[in-house]
Amino acid sequence: MDISAFKEGGKARVALIWLAGVLVVVPSIINSGSDIYRAIQNSPIGSIQKRNAALSQKHWDDKAIFKKNFEIENEALAFSRILEIRIYYQ
Repeated sequence: MDISAFKEGGKARVALIWLAGVLVVVPSIINSGSDIYRAIQNSPIGSIQKRNAALSQKHWDDKAIFKKNFEIENEALAFSRILEIRIYYQ
């Protein structure tokens, strides 16, 4: 393998590669750090998750007026889950 083609760019090419690396790596480290912090704090992300968390906490012990379990299966993927639907009256 001839590596002389990689050496022809000089300092400008090295600086460009370094800059591209920094512009990719630094934001990904910041993003992963914020995700880890949110996971540790168990805080909801976004307004919809915040609203759902508040409603869940407020109505946790309420009795549902309708409750139905649906089994979802996919034999090709060997996938089986239960979807639980609950309807509350407010």
